Amino acid sequence: MLAMNKYFAKILGLVTMAAFILIIFSRCSDSRRPHSSGYSLFVCTEWGASKSEVLDIMKSYETNADENDFICYTGKNNVQTISYQFQDDGLQSSLVMIPEDKTTKASLQALFNRYEYLGEKDGMEIYVSNTENTMAAITRTISGNAIYYAIGYTVLNTQNHL
Repeated sequence: MLAMNKYFAKILGLVTMAAFILIIFSRCSDSRRPHSSGYSLFVCTEWGASKSEVLDIMKSYETNADENDFICYTGKNNVQTISYQFQDDGLQSSLVMIPEDKTTKASLQALFNRYEYLGEKDGMEIYVSNTENTMAAITRTISGNAIYYAIGYTVLNTQNHL
């Protein structure tokens, strides 16, 4: 329980980012994460990577927003959007939005079989991987009439990334 509270501030930032994306991009209707569940996501979690490095990694995706510290892409394979937030010129967090009718919660949970499950807080399932220096969360969110799963990743310890 103590570990879950320790990471809650970071997860709150991920949820804020998800809300930000849904509000701004409601008009918008190599770091791979393949897992044994058969479901895979393409999302960069190269913590500390520069914006130009992420742009290069994502060059096969269509950009639908590009700000100083934020990039958003149109997703592929049932993914609505993939977005990245930068801080101090390095990748700080990644967020994937998938329409609820395009996946199952069990498929998303299987993506984190190498992570430690910390628990649930305010509807978010929180996971951590010290090996990958990553904290992740799954939450369900609503925008208008659409329901999404938001899968957020953030750097666990900024001292451990290059």
